[in-house]
Formats: sequence, structure tokens, C-alpha cells
Amino acid sequence: MKAANCGCGCGAAVSPGREYRQGHDAKHKSALLNAAVGPDARAAAKARQAIAGRGWDGHLAIREAMIAKKTARKSGGKAAGAKPAAPARKAKAPAAPANAAGSDGRVPDLRLASERTPEVAGS
Repeated sequence: MKAANCGCGCGAAVSPGREYRQGHDAKHKSALLNAAVGPDARAAAKARQAIAGRGWDGHLAIREAMIAKKTARKSGGKAAGAKPAAPARKAKAPAAPANAAGSDGRVPDLRLASERTPEVAGS
């Protein structure tokens, strides 16, 4: 039984029962999505047909929505059907480490005994 070639078009051999080499399905999907939203109408139509045949229509819809949002942001307007921008959120203060303070509120001294300086009373 002869090994088939990778479905992304790289020409690499794949194991029987496989269509792509590892990770090459994502490369193929990305190339098809880029072609589908690209300026060449003929290539876009062919890519859209391939996307539909593989059931990747949802990925195309996401890509088109991202492009519409980016275009609206650049133009300063709103894309058709775009949601209004969410209000800016305040940044949260970084959380203290879980073991930073004991129940009495004091921070434990994690240095070795030889590294500690003796505390002087009354100074």
C-alpha cells in the first residue's frame, strides 16, 4: 500500500488512514482562510468552497468578524452589527502570595538562621 501525500500540499508522505502530517491541517486551514478573505475573487471562491467541504465554515465566520472589527476600529466607526465597546475595567491590584502573612498578619522570616541579624532590644 502506497503512502498518500499530505493534504496541505507540502508533498510529505503521511501514514495510511491519515490526511495530514501533524500540524499541517492547521496550516492548510489558515491558508484557506487567508485566501477566502483575500483580494483575489477567484481564489477566494475556490477557498470558500474547500472550507465548506471540510466543515470549517465556523472558522471563516470568526475570521470575517475579526476583520470587520479591526476595520471598524481603524476607521473610527462601527462595523455593521458590531457591539458597542465595553467600558474599560480598572486593573486589579496584584494578589499577595498565599503564604505571605500568617493569621496574626506578620510576614514570616524565611531566611536561614545564619543569614539573620540578631534583633537588638530597646534600640
